[in-house]
Amino acid sequence: MWAQNKINAAYSYGQFYKYPGGGAAACVAAVEKNFSIDVHQFVVIDWVGFVELIDAIGGIEITVPADISDYGTDSLDSFPDQTVKAGQQRMSGAQALGYSRVRVDGDLKRIERQQLVIQAVADKSVGLGLVSKLPETWDAYRHAIRTDIDTAQIPGFALLAKQMDLSRIETFSLGAAMYGSIAEDGQLVLLQDQDRVYDIIDRFMADPELRGEAPRIVFQYAAGEEALAKAALVHGGVFGIPPAFLSMEEVTGVDEPGIFDVTGKRYTAEKLRGLFDLRLIEKADDIPEGADVVVRLGAGTAFKSP
Repeated sequence: MWAQNKINAAYSYGQFYKYPGGGAAACVAAVEKNFSIDVHQFVVIDWVGFVELIDAIGGIEITVPADISDYGTDSLDSFPDQTVKAGQQRMSGAQALGYSRVRVDGDLKRIERQQLVIQAVADKSVGLGLVSKLPETWDAYRHAIRTDIDTAQIPGFALLAKQMDLSRIETFSLGAAMYGSIAEDGQLVLLQDQDRVYDIIDRFMADPELRGEAPRIVFQYAAGEEALAKAALVHGGVFGIPPAFLSMEEVTGVDEPGIFDVTGKRYTAEKLRGLFDLRLIEKADDIPEGADVVVRLGAGTAFKSP
């Protein structure tokens, strides 16, 4: 059963109405329903655990983009004059919590601050070498966290984390796709422009290197092979190619199936070679105007998983 409310109400609803799996599972269900994103696992940490974990790593360093004050709530009580000054700031767990909570300039700005805090925690943890000690850290602080991640998976996550390049992590916000409104009960709410939301989600889910090349990819197919071309577009999307980059074109005859790198989008061409059983071909005739990479499908073209 679904009802209209702010999405952050999903947790409390799930807890109060005993949704299977509790508030966290209700949040997962709400995100999956509204944004068509598969959420595989969740982590819940309460305010006490949040403060404890940040204090345990010795606080965090954040470059605050602008002064922020809040005299109407207790959010910034841990800062002098209830104000966080712009510039480099060292924050304790209590201060990081306050900075994450303050919302005098709106929910979207609060999200940006929370993203800064998450990034700072990640940077500090890597700097202290905690990633390589993740199983031990997990054992010490698991009382502060609730998750559906199996304890046996933690060593595997530690190995993956060691391979991460934090400088390549990007953050996204749906703020640009939202507009203000008033609910029937008088609450101020944000509603979504569905097309713009999915455009942002597509960019978020995309392969970042391919997104940087911003290629126009055209799938060419012979008469009677439209279903194959449509399946190829879906296959590309599954592996991080935004739908906005993809199109299809029926051609008369497919002389030589293959992948054609027309304008030098080499990363894109190589990625497509990993997704389809086709070879790279340097020259081609009948290239659609404006195409960067052409994938010419044959009747027996097989799909691959990289």
